[in-house]
Amino acid sequence: MSATLCEQVIEITTNYLGPTAKRFVYRQVSVHLNKSPESLDSKDLPILADWSKLALGLITNDKNEVDRFEQDILSLSKAGGKSKKVSA
Repeated sequence: MSATLCEQVIEITTNYLGPTAKRFVYRQVSVHLNKSPESLDSKDLPILADWSKLALGLITNDKNEVDRFEQDILSLSKAGGKSKKVSA
């Protein structure tokens, strides 16, 4: 069984936020996209990446890490929702 898009976003986010990733992603999707995490669609990724980048920027001063995170999320739409292994 392949991972849902939300699970793939959580997997990427875990590389940056560890065990808080699922809560972070769920909050970003529900608050900023006004939808359930399970209904996340590839069309939502640019908006999700923008909001998540902003939130992550409040947590860390490492601009390169924030930019990498944004690109990793956006890469899911380019890969057709297929996650690539990311090293943070």
